[in-house]
Amino acid sequence: MHEGKTQLRILVVEDEAKVARALREGLEREKYEVVVAPTGEEDNAEKRSRPRHHVSNLSAAREIFCYKSVKRRVAMKIVWGILAAVAALSGVIMMILESNEGRSSSYASQPETPAPQQSAGASFTYNFDGDAVGAMPPKFHGARTGKGAEGKWVVMADPSAPSKPNVVAQTSTDTTDYRFPLLISDEGNFKDLELSVKFKAVAGKVDRAGGLVFRLKDANNYYIVRANALEDNYRLYHVVAGNRRQFAGANFKVTSGEWHELRVECVGNKIICYYDGAKKIEATDDTFKDAGKVGLWTKADSVTYFDDLKVTAK
Repeated sequence: MHEGKTQLRILVVEDEAKVARALREGLEREKYEVVVAPTGEEDNAEKRSRPRHHVSNLSAAREIFCYKSVKRRVAMKIVWGILAAVAALSGVIMMILESNEGRSSSYASQPETPAPQQSAGASFTYNFDGDAVGAMPPKFHGARTGKGAEGKWVVMADPSAPSKPNVVAQTSTDTTDYRFPLLISDEGNFKDLELSVKFKAVAGKVDRAGGLVFRLKDANNYYIVRANALEDNYRLYHVVAGNRRQFAGANFKVTSGEWHELRVECVGNKIICYYDGAKKIEATDDTFKDAGKVGLWTKADSVTYFDDLKVTAK
């Protein structure tokens, strides 16, 4: 420093120790008084009271206060924080979606009563017209995948029934989301088959769905194809140990309050699903290779009517 002039104090803000040390040594050789703040968090009042200067020699390539460096570091920390938050949110969303599609059943299903495997050509049709109104149809039993209350399956009269006068309906309105009431036929096991039913989605705030189950081992292991009038889609799943996994599907309008036909053909590992006579899904899956029972399915608070259930062994 020149005689008669006050020695300048230089504040170096740098959180990389090697860079800060080099700056300090260079500035001290130039006779500056140097204070190093590693984190840039020194008292603001003190920093405002100190004169700010730049050095044109030695460190001409860097500003003494390293504001640009600090700003870049702060900006990078903000960016990384945002990216971390987005990643965490994405993980939460994926967990929610996964949990919606693959939660485990809390219902320890009972073993199914053995039923004879049906040979090719054997066929059963259920129109429920001769069954007692207000009761569960004979040759069927109820079950449930998931949580919540048991389903309530009853025969009831419906003047709009495809084959009058009766239908079978699931009328429980329990809103538990991961809840799947089943109505299972006890008359036979089917491996390769054609299975169809008429259904009408009547009500439901959580869901408004109806479907067909096949190759059913018990209430926690089966194939299910279903249509949903709230979601406007058609989905094919396998349910293993109560965990539901979609492996095929289609999106289209599914109207409430109207009768529609669901039909599925399953031969070997090939599954073709129809809606009102039009092929909507074709897929292969090897989860269930053996014969199993067939039945009807709903979800959550769906109030759904069914008629003309028919199954034919192939």
